[in-house]
Amino acid sequence: MVTVLILAIVLGALFVVSRVVIYSQRNLGAIVPSGVLAWLVRLGLIVTGCVVGIGLASVIWNWSETQLIVGLPIPVAAWELEGGRWLDFVSPISPVIWILDLIIWIGFIHLPFAIAIYWKKRTEKG
Repeated sequence: MVTVLILAIVLGALFVVSRVVIYSQRNLGAIVPSGVLAWLVRLGLIVTGCVVGIGLASVIWNWSETQLIVGLPIPVAAWELEGGRWLDFVSPISPVIWILDLIIWIGFIHLPFAIAIYWKKRTEKG
């Protein structure tokens, strides 16, 4: 049951991220003039999302004095200090989780543009 819930959350997150990225990429012309500048902004959003995603999906942060967690927003791996040794807790699906973190950050970088585009289109109508 827990596996189904986790799978539903992951698929839901991927769906929301895909909608945000597609919406902001398709409608970027509402806030950026078309042409070379629009393509540079599109490319900049993707590259920035990848750089931020790789950085934050690979970051190591201290959960406590004896525990380290890798990856934001979904932890990819964990280490625990026991008897002076660091024991790792890595799942076989850790690379998939790392890629999911990357995709989530790409969507998060696109989110302000999607909101700005939506707001501009909404205010132009009424």
